[in-house]
Amino acid sequence: MSVTLPYTFGPLSGNIPLSYLDSNFSALATAVNGIVLPTTGIYPQVRQTVAYGSVSSSGYPIMLSGTGSLLTLNLSATATNMVVNFAAGNTDYQTTLTTDQTAVVACPASSLSFVYAGYSSATAVSWGTTLAPPQYGYAYNQSAQSLVHFNGTAGATTFLDDFGNTWVANGGAKLQTNQVKYGSAALGGGGASNVLNGSTDYVKCTGITSLGQGGWSLRTWVYLTSLAAINAVFTAESATGFGAVVWVTTAGKTTMSLSSNNSTYDIASGVVGTTTLVANTWYFIELTFDVAAGVYRLYVNGVQDSSATSSNKVCPIAQITVGARPATPYYTTGYIDEFEFLPYCQNPAGTTYTPPASASNIATAGYASDWFSVPLMTMYTVSGPSTVAGTAPTVTAASRVYVAEAQTTGVGFTSVTNYALNGRYVSAESAGVASTTTTFSHNVGVDPRFVNVIGYGRWTGVTSGETVNGAIYGASGFAQGNAAASVGRGIDLRNINRLQAAITPGSTIDFVTSSGQAVANFLLSISASRAF
Repeated sequence: MSVTLPYTFGPLSGNIPLSYLDSNFSALATAVNGIVLPTTGIYPQVRQTVAYGSVSSSGYPIMLSGTGSLLTLNLSATATNMVVNFAAGNTDYQTTLTTDQTAVVACPASSLSFVYAGYSSATAVSWGTTLAPPQYGYAYNQSAQSLVHFNGTAGATTFLDDFGNTWVANGGAKLQTNQVKYGSAALGGGGASNVLNGSTDYVKCTGITSLGQGGWSLRTWVYLTSLAAINAVFTAESATGFGAVVWVTTAGKTTMSLSSNNSTYDIASGVVGTTTLVANTWYFIELTFDVAAGVYRLYVNGVQDSSATSSNKVCPIAQITVGARPATPYYTTGYIDEFEFLPYCQNPAGTTYTPPASASNIATAGYASDWFSVPLMTMYTVSGPSTVAGTAPTVTAASRVYVAEAQTTGVGFTSVTNYALNGRYVSAESAGVASTTTTFSHNVGVDPRFVNVIGYGRWTGVTSGETVNGAIYGASGFAQGNAAASVGRGIDLRNINRLQAAITPGSTIDFVTSSGQAVANFLLSISASRAF
C-alpha cells in the first residue's frame, strides 16, 4: 500500500510517495542556516496559510513587525509580495498584497495578541487582533471558556452557560430575583431572602478541566450579606483540592492561594489583599494569570488588590466551583452574578480598569476563540450562545487566517512572531549539550497535535565517530520517537518524528541529545509543518 501526499513542483502537481520524500529528503531540499528543509519545489500544499512573503537572510518570515503600538507590513514591495491563502470548505481564496503599510492594526499594551488577516478581495485583507487563542480541531472546545449569566426562572437549579457547559446546583443553590446585578436573575440559595446560605449552597462545573496553556481569568460579581464567616468566591481545583482559590476573610479582605504541584500552595498561600469589602455591596472580583509578565493578579472593582510572581502554571483541575470551596469547607453567604472563565488575561500589568458596565456578550468580537474546523477546512467565529447542553455555541464561517503573534509591554512590542510560510517553520540552530533538553517554539500557529516535526542535528567538527541520540518531546513530556547515528564531518542526522493527536497541547517542542563524548560540535534545529 502506497501512502502519498499532494505536492507542487513549478507548474506541475500530483502525488509523491512519503517514502520517496524521506529517502530523498536532501535531494529535494535547499540549505538554510546549515540544515536542510524544503523551501521551494516539492512539498505538501497548505491551504490555510501565508503562501509567500518576505523573509530574512536566514529564511525566517518577517512580513509583520511592531512600531509603537502598531504593526507594520513589510513586503519589500519591489521584490516580494505577501500571498495569503484562505481555506473555505471546498473553495479557496487568495489575496496578494503588494504595498507596504505602516499602520496595519493596533495591539493592546502588555498583552499577547493573535493577529489575523480576513479576506476582503484578491488584493486586500482586513486586519484584526484578538486576545482569545484560536482553536484548531475536529470540534469546538466548549470547555475552554465559560460565561454564566444565571438568568432564567427563579428556583431553577441547573444552568447552561453560553458555551454549552452545564453547571449544577449543590445544597439549596438556585436562581433568585431578590438581588441581581445584570439580567433577570442571579445565583442565590436556601438562606434568608434566598441568599446562598454559607454552609451548603454552591454551583460547580465538572466539564472544565483545564485553564489552558497561556493566560486566563476567573471573575464574577459578588454581593456578600454577611462577613461573620469566611466567604469562598470561586475555585478551580483538582480532585484533591489544589489549584486556584479566592475567598474573603471575616475582616473583608480578599485572599488567594495557588498551587502548581497539586500538593502544596507553592505559588501563593493565603496572599491577602488591601481593600476592605463591606456587606450588602456588589463587588467585581477577578483573578488573572498575566502569562507575559509571569504574575498572578487579584483585582477588586478593577484595582489590583494583591499579586504573586511566578511563571509556574496552576496544576490540572477537575472542576470549577462558584460560591464555595468544599475541600475546606468555605461557602458564600450572599449572591453571585455573571461568572466568567476567559482563556486569556484581559487586564494585565496591574493596570486599573473599569469593571463591566453590562453583562458580557459571547458574540462580541474577540471575546470567544475562533475555530478552524479541520474536517470542514473552514474558519468560524462565535456568533451566538449554545442553546443545548453539550453542544458548542453558534458559529459563522469567516475567511480568516491567523498569521502572527505579537507580544507587547506598556511601551511597545517585545516580539512579533510571523507564522510559517506555507505552513512550515525552521528554527535557528542551537548548540547541543549531552543529556540536556533544548526547547524550540514551532511557530506554525497551531497546537502540537496538528504539527509534524523533524529534528535536525548537524556535525560541525573535524573528526568523526561521535554518537548522538535524539528525541522529540511534546509539552506533556511524552517521547515521540528517537534515532541514533554515528555522525562525522559533513554528515546530517535527521530524526523524523511526527507529533500526533496523543500530544497534550502546548507551545514548545523539546529535542534531547545524549552522548558518551562532548557534543560541542553538534548543532540542533527543528523544522515544523502543518498539513492544512
